[in-house]
Amino acid sequence: MLSDVVEALRRATSSSLEFNIDRGASDLPERYTLTDLARDLPEVEHFPPISTLSALSLCLGNAERIDQGPQDHESIAQLSSHALGLLNSSSGPLLNTDPALAEQALDVLRSLVVRFSPSLDDQDLIVIAAYTDRKRTWTTVNAEHSAREILERSLDDVQKQAFITSVVLEGFIRPIFSRASSSRITSTGRKAHFADDGQDRFTPGASADTEDAKSWKTTQPHAITVFSWAVEQSHVGHTSDIK
Repeated sequence: MLSDVVEALRRATSSSLEFNIDRGASDLPERYTLTDLARDLPEVEHFPPISTLSALSLCLGNAERIDQGPQDHESIAQLSSHALGLLNSSSGPLLNTDPALAEQALDVLRSLVVRFSPSLDDQDLIVIAAYTDRKRTWTTVNAEHSAREILERSLDDVQKQAFITSVVLEGFIRPIFSRASSSRITSTGRKAHFADDGQDRFTPGASADTEDAKSWKTTQPHAITVFSWAVEQSHVGHTSDIK
Protein backbone atom coordinates (compact mmCIF):
# COMPACT_ATOMS: atom_id res chain seq x y z
CA MET A 1 0.00 0.00 0.00
CA LEU A 2 2.69 2.52 1.01
CA SER A 3 4.73 1.85 -2.12
CA ASP A 4 1.67 2.69 -4.25
CA VAL A 5 1.31 6.02 -2.43
CA VAL A 6 5.01 6.80 -2.90
CA GLU A 7 4.76 6.04 -6.61
CA ALA A 8 1.66 8.20 -6.98
CA LEU A 9 3.33 11.13 -5.21
CA ARG A 10 6.46 10.80 -7.32
CA ARG A 11 4.38 10.86 -10.50
CA ALA A 12 2.44 13.88 -9.26
CA THR A 13 5.48 15.89 -8.22
CA SER A 14 7.36 15.09 -11.44
CA SER A 15 4.47 16.26 -13.64
CA SER A 16 4.15 19.80 -14.93
CA LEU A 17 1.17 20.41 -12.66
CA GLU A 18 1.67 21.75 -9.16
CA PHE A 19 1.05 19.08 -6.54
CA ASN A 20 -2.29 19.44 -4.80
CA ILE A 21 -2.80 17.83 -1.39
CA ASP A 22 -6.44 16.96 -2.16
CA ARG A 23 -5.43 15.33 -5.41
CA GLY A 24 -2.75 13.41 -3.53
CA ALA A 25 -5.29 12.21 -0.99
CA SER A 26 -7.36 10.77 -3.82
CA ASP A 27 -4.56 8.25 -4.37
CA LEU A 28 -4.96 6.89 -0.85
CA PRO A 29 -7.03 3.80 -0.01
CA GLU A 30 -10.38 4.56 1.58
CA ARG A 31 -9.33 2.78 4.78
CA TYR A 32 -5.95 1.66 6.13
CA THR A 33 -4.19 1.04 9.43
CA LEU A 34 -0.95 2.12 11.06
CA THR A 35 0.09 -1.52 10.81
CA ASP A 36 -0.30 -1.29 7.02
CA LEU A 37 2.08 1.67 6.96
CA ALA A 38 4.67 0.17 9.31
CA ARG A 39 4.60 -3.25 7.63
CA ASP A 40 5.29 -1.69 4.22
CA LEU A 41 8.39 0.26 5.29
CA PRO A 42 10.84 -2.45 4.07
CA GLU A 43 9.13 -2.40 0.65
CA VAL A 44 9.94 1.28 0.09
CA GLU A 45 13.62 1.23 1.12
CA HIS A 46 14.68 1.60 -2.52
CA PHE A 47 12.91 4.96 -2.80
CA PRO A 48 14.59 8.21 -1.73
CA PRO A 49 13.89 8.70 1.99
CA ILE A 50 12.16 12.01 1.40
CA SER A 51 9.66 10.31 -0.93
CA THR A 52 8.76 7.77 1.75
CA LEU A 53 8.43 10.51 4.36
CA SER A 54 6.16 12.55 2.08
CA ALA A 55 3.92 9.51 1.59
CA LEU A 56 3.82 8.83 5.33
CA SER A 57 3.01 12.47 6.03
CA LEU A 58 0.11 12.34 3.58
CA CYS A 59 -1.23 9.09 5.03
CA LEU A 60 -0.97 10.28 8.63
CA GLY A 61 -2.47 13.63 7.73
CA ASN A 62 -5.65 11.89 6.58
CA ALA A 63 -6.36 10.48 10.02
CA GLU A 64 -10.06 10.00 9.28
CA ARG A 65 -9.11 7.10 6.98
CA ILE A 66 -7.06 5.30 9.62
CA ASP A 67 -8.66 2.35 11.39
CA GLN A 68 -7.11 1.85 14.80
CA GLY A 69 -6.18 -1.66 15.86
CA PRO A 70 -4.56 -3.77 18.60
CA GLN A 71 -1.11 -3.55 16.99
CA ASP A 72 -1.04 0.24 16.88
CA HIS A 73 1.42 0.66 19.76
CA GLU A 74 4.11 -1.36 17.98
CA SER A 75 3.35 0.26 14.62
CA ILE A 76 3.57 3.77 16.10
CA ALA A 77 6.97 2.88 17.55
CA GLN A 78 8.18 1.60 14.16
CA LEU A 79 7.00 4.69 12.30
CA SER A 80 8.53 7.01 14.91
CA SER A 81 11.81 5.11 14.80
CA HIS A 82 11.93 5.43 11.02
CA ALA A 83 11.58 9.23 11.12
CA LEU A 84 13.92 9.62 14.10
CA GLY A 85 16.58 7.52 12.40
CA LEU A 86 16.71 10.03 9.56
CA LEU A 87 16.89 12.96 11.98
CA ASN A 88 19.67 11.29 13.94
CA SER A 89 21.84 10.87 10.87
CA SER A 90 21.17 14.50 9.98
CA SER A 91 21.90 16.12 13.33
CA GLY A 92 24.53 13.74 14.61
CA PRO A 93 28.28 14.22 14.14
CA LEU A 94 27.91 16.15 10.90
CA LEU A 95 25.88 19.16 9.83
CA ASN A 96 22.57 18.33 8.22
CA THR A 97 22.90 18.98 4.51
CA ASP A 98 19.26 18.26 3.69
CA PRO A 99 16.86 20.48 5.64
CA ALA A 100 14.00 19.35 3.39
CA LEU A 101 14.47 15.79 4.67
CA ALA A 102 14.43 17.04 8.26
CA GLU A 103 11.26 19.01 7.59
CA GLN A 104 9.44 15.93 6.29
CA ALA A 105 10.71 13.68 9.09
CA LEU A 106 9.56 16.18 11.72
CA ASP A 107 6.18 16.51 10.04
CA VAL A 108 5.73 12.73 10.28
CA LEU A 109 6.71 12.82 13.95
CA ARG A 110 4.40 15.76 14.62
CA SER A 111 1.46 13.89 13.10
CA LEU A 112 2.25 10.85 15.23
CA VAL A 113 2.62 12.91 18.41
CA VAL A 114 -0.56 14.92 17.83
CA ARG A 115 -2.77 11.93 17.02
CA PHE A 116 -1.17 8.84 18.55
CA SER A 117 1.17 9.96 21.38
CA PRO A 118 4.27 7.85 20.67
CA SER A 119 6.79 7.33 23.46
CA LEU A 120 9.83 9.52 22.78
CA ASP A 121 12.85 9.10 25.04
CA ASP A 122 15.23 11.81 26.25
CA GLN A 123 17.69 11.35 23.41
CA ASP A 124 14.88 11.60 20.86
CA LEU A 125 13.80 14.92 22.38
CA ILE A 126 17.36 16.28 22.30
CA VAL A 127 17.54 15.47 18.59
CA ILE A 128 14.22 17.21 18.00
CA ALA A 129 15.35 20.28 19.97
CA ALA A 130 18.24 20.64 17.52
CA TYR A 131 15.72 21.80 14.91
CA THR A 132 14.12 24.63 16.91
CA ASP A 133 16.07 27.47 15.28
CA ARG A 134 15.06 28.28 11.72
CA LYS A 135 18.28 30.27 11.19
CA ARG A 136 20.39 27.11 11.27
CA THR A 137 21.37 25.64 7.92
CA TRP A 138 19.99 22.21 8.80
CA THR A 139 16.44 23.31 9.53
CA THR A 140 13.55 25.30 8.05
CA VAL A 141 10.66 27.42 9.28
CA ASN A 142 8.26 24.48 9.03
CA ALA A 143 10.76 22.13 10.68
CA GLU A 144 11.11 24.56 13.59
CA HIS A 145 7.34 24.75 14.01
CA SER A 146 7.03 20.95 14.00
CA ALA A 147 9.92 20.50 16.43
CA ARG A 148 8.51 23.03 18.88
CA GLU A 149 5.03 21.48 18.74
CA ILE A 150 6.46 18.00 19.35
CA LEU A 151 8.37 19.23 22.39
CA GLU A 152 5.39 21.14 23.77
CA ARG A 153 3.11 18.13 23.46
CA SER A 154 5.69 15.68 24.82
CA LEU A 155 6.61 17.62 27.97
CA ASP A 156 4.36 19.31 30.48
CA ASP A 157 5.81 22.18 32.54
CA VAL A 158 7.18 19.96 35.30
CA GLN A 159 8.62 17.41 32.88
CA LYS A 160 10.14 20.17 30.77
CA GLN A 161 12.06 21.72 33.66
CA ALA A 162 13.34 18.31 34.78
CA PHE A 163 14.33 17.50 31.19
CA ILE A 164 16.17 20.81 30.77
CA THR A 165 18.05 20.55 34.06
CA SER A 166 18.92 16.85 34.21
CA VAL A 167 19.03 15.77 30.58
CA VAL A 168 19.96 18.81 28.50
CA LEU A 169 22.20 20.81 30.83
CA GLU A 170 23.73 18.10 33.01
CA GLY A 171 23.67 15.13 30.65
CA PHE A 172 24.23 16.72 27.24
CA ILE A 173 25.67 20.25 27.39
CA ARG A 174 27.90 20.02 30.46
CA PRO A 175 30.02 17.07 29.18
CA ILE A 176 30.58 18.86 25.86
CA PHE A 177 31.75 22.07 27.52
CA SER A 178 33.81 20.13 30.07
CA ARG A 179 35.76 18.38 27.32
CA ALA A 180 36.31 21.69 25.53
CA SER A 181 37.37 23.68 28.59
CA SER A 182 40.92 24.29 29.78
CA SER A 183 42.63 26.30 32.49
CA ARG A 184 41.75 29.41 30.48
CA ILE A 185 38.02 28.95 31.17
CA THR A 186 36.44 29.31 34.60
CA SER A 187 33.80 26.93 35.93
CA THR A 188 31.13 29.48 34.99
CA GLY A 189 32.26 29.57 31.36
CA ARG A 190 34.05 32.94 31.57
CA LYS A 191 37.60 33.60 30.41
CA ALA A 192 40.09 33.30 33.26
CA HIS A 193 42.10 36.47 33.94
CA PHE A 194 45.10 34.49 35.20
CA ALA A 195 45.29 31.28 33.21
CA ASP A 196 47.60 28.45 34.20
CA ASP A 197 49.70 28.50 31.04
CA GLY A 198 52.06 25.93 32.51
CA GLN A 199 49.48 23.20 32.26
CA ASP A 200 49.06 23.71 28.54
CA ARG A 201 52.74 24.40 27.92
CA PHE A 202 53.96 21.14 29.39
CA THR A 203 51.17 18.85 28.22
CA PRO A 204 52.38 17.01 25.09
CA GLY A 205 50.39 18.09 22.06
CA ALA A 206 48.30 20.61 24.03
CA SER A 207 47.80 24.25 23.09
CA ALA A 208 45.59 27.16 24.07
CA ASP A 209 43.13 26.00 21.44
CA THR A 210 42.88 22.29 22.24
CA GLU A 211 41.58 19.81 19.70
CA ASP A 212 38.47 19.32 21.84
CA ALA A 213 37.85 23.04 21.96
CA LYS A 214 38.15 23.30 18.20
CA SER A 215 36.25 20.16 17.33
CA TRP A 216 32.99 20.30 19.28
CA LYS A 217 31.62 23.11 17.15
CA THR A 218 32.29 20.91 14.13
CA THR A 219 31.21 17.55 15.47
CA GLN A 220 28.21 18.75 17.49
CA PRO A 221 27.13 22.09 16.02
CA HIS A 222 23.52 21.46 17.04
CA ALA A 223 24.50 21.69 20.72
CA ILE A 224 24.22 25.48 20.53
CA THR A 225 20.64 25.22 19.28
CA VAL A 226 19.69 22.71 21.98
CA PHE A 227 21.24 24.95 24.64
CA SER A 228 19.47 28.03 23.28
CA TRP A 229 16.13 26.21 23.38
CA ALA A 230 16.81 25.13 26.97
CA VAL A 231 17.64 28.70 28.06
CA GLU A 232 14.57 30.05 26.27
CA GLN A 233 12.28 27.50 27.92
CA SER A 234 13.83 27.58 31.37
CA HIS A 235 12.37 29.41 34.33
CA VAL A 236 14.71 31.97 35.88
CA GLY A 237 17.49 30.28 37.81
CA HIS A 238 17.41 26.85 36.22
CA THR A 239 20.31 27.46 33.82
CA SER A 240 22.62 27.99 36.80
CA ASP A 241 22.46 24.22 37.30
CA ILE A 242 25.01 23.79 34.52
CA LYS A 243 27.79 25.17 36.77
